[in-house]
Amino acid sequence: MIQERNNSKWFSILLVRSRIVRKIDFFVIGRTIDLSVVGRTVDSSAVSRIIDSSVVGRTIYSSVVGRTIDSSVIDRIIDYSVKDRTIDSSVEGRTIDFSVKDRTIDSSVVGRTIDSSVDGRTIDSSVVGTTLDSSVVGTTLDSYVVGRTIDSSVVGRTIDSSVVGRTIDSSVVGRTIDSSVVGRTIKSAVVGRTIDLSVVGRKIDFFVIGRKICNKCYLTRLIVN
Repeated sequence: MIQERNNSKWFSILLVRSRIVRKIDFFVIGRTIDLSVVGRTVDSSAVSRIIDSSVVGRTIYSSVVGRTIDSSVIDRIIDYSVKDRTIDSSVEGRTIDFSVKDRTIDSSVVGRTIDSSVDGRTIDSSVVGTTLDSSVVGTTLDSYVVGRTIDSSVVGRTIDSSVVGRTIDSSVVGRTIDSSVVGRTIKSAVVGRTIDLSVVGRKIDFFVIGRKICNKCYLTRLIVN
C-alpha cells in the first residue's frame, strides 16, 4: 500500500506477509530487503546493500558500504572503518581491529587477537595461541609452531615446524636451524654457523664464530682447522 499526501515526495511503504508488518525508511532507496529479516535496525545511509534473511539481530553501521556479510555471522560487531573486508562465517566472536585492512583470516583461527600493525600477513589456521609481534612483517610461520614466542627482530627467518619450545635470540638473523636440534640454546653472536643435527645437548660458546663443529666432537675442547 502506497500513501501520498498532496502529491509530495513523502510516502511510506507497508509490507504485509505472513502477519509481518514492516516499515521501511523512505531514504533507503535501492535496497533489497528480505521479508524474513525481523527485528533488524537498518541505517538509512546503507544504500545498495544486500542483506541475507538469516542475519537476525545484527546492527550494521551506515558507513559499511559494499560489504558482503555471510548469513552465519551472528552477533558480530563490525567496525564501520573495516571497508571491503570479506569475513568467513566461521569466525565467530572475533574482535578485528579496523586498521587491519585487506587481511585474509582463516575461519579456524578462533580467539586470536591480531595486531593492527601486522599488514599483509597470512596466518595459518593451526597457529592457535601464538602471540605475534606487530614488527614481524613478511615472516612465514609453520602451522605446527604452537606456543612459540618470536622476537620482532627475527625478520626473514625460516623456522622448522619441529623446533617446538625453542627460544631464539633476536640477533640470530639468517640462521637455518635443523628440526632435530631440540632444546638447544644458541648464543646471539653465533652468526652464520652451520650446526650438525647430531650435536644435541651441546653448549656452543658464542666466541666460536665461523667454526664448523663435527657431530662426534662431544668434548668442550676446540678443534683447530
